[in-house]
Amino acid sequence: MKNASDGEVADADSTDITVSGDGTCKIRGHTSQIGDCTAIGADTGMVIDVEDLSKACKGCSLWKGARLGSAFKEWHARMARVRKPNWLIW
Repeated sequence: MKNASDGEVADADSTDITVSGDGTCKIRGHTSQIGDCTAIGADTGMVIDVEDLSKACKGCSLWKGARLGSAFKEWHARMARVRKPNWLIW
């Protein structure tokens, strides 16, 4: 993708490039918990960037036990610092 973005910048002769966006869900009807989004360069038609999106946090699903008490609060605070916000917004 680095080559695609470099080619797009070279074709536009500027770092201010135009892209087209496209996204998809794993399940039709926008009820999926998983999807992705793609940015495609307008001049070259090459994929500039891809981002996977999910409503679920894999790290949060690893917690076993009650979601109460000080141990959970400490673990949740640690997860909040390292977790990347990655929600589907549509």
